[in-house]
Amino acid sequence: MKEEGKLIISLTDEDLIEMLKKKEQGEEPSDYLLEKLENFLMSIGK
Repeated sequence: MKEEGKLIISLTDEDLIEMLKKKEQGEEPSDYLLEKLENFLMSIGK
């Protein structure tokens, strides 16, 4: 959802856990967010 020019992304506890796992593995947690955002935008574009 977009509000006042800002995008609000709903994250679950599982999303946060996955991001922490990626950080521990030396990966970028922001890549997970980008993938989640892309999936969200593609789903509303249909």
